[in-house]
Amino acid sequence: MRTKLFFITACLLGALHVYGQEISISDGRSFNPKQLKQGTLAQVKDITITGAWNNNDLDLLKKALQSDAKNTNLQGIDMSKMILTEDITDGMSYLFQNCIALEGITLPNIEISVIVNFEGTFKSCSELKAIINLHNFTKVNNFNYAFQDCHQLKFIYLPQGSDRPVNFNLAFENCNNLHFIYNLDLFDTNNTANLTSYLKK
Repeated sequence: MRTKLFFITACLLGALHVYGQEISISDGRSFNPKQLKQGTLAQVKDITITGAWNNNDLDLLKKALQSDAKNTNLQGIDMSKMILTEDITDGMSYLFQNCIALEGITLPNIEISVIVNFEGTFKSCSELKAIINLHNFTKVNNFNYAFQDCHQLKFIYLPQGSDRPVNFNLAFENCNNLHFIYNLDLFDTNNTANLTSYLKK
């Protein structure tokens, strides 16, 4: 009986370790979503996000990154060990908008089986050079304004299509250095303008 109880306890602790939400920052501090307030992370240069997150958690993160209209400090984000627990209808939309010093972001490194709305997610991240693991999102329903004003992006690796039509309205506008958009031809984009016109000649 004791052995069985020990095993169950160990499994529960292991689950908490895997799914526990945490934001770690470069100075050694850490937060969970409920501790985040407006501007909590506005002065941080690098953050690592782990555990299971939902729409409400991502909304709290969005507010924590902004103390003003722009975030001028954040340079790197590692979300590779994040898990999304439900369809993300608005939690990712405009999440990193106006993070003007952001240079790179690593998204979850497993295939994402929930529907995700990327409207405006990276809008006006003018120094953004790399978005890693975007290809793992196979049920995107919206890329409107997603990369607008990302002046330093040269390549975008989209998922290998989606199981639904996807809007790309102004998704690549003012991406002045964009040379190639991988997998764009795998999407149903009949409801948007000629997207290849944004590519640098």
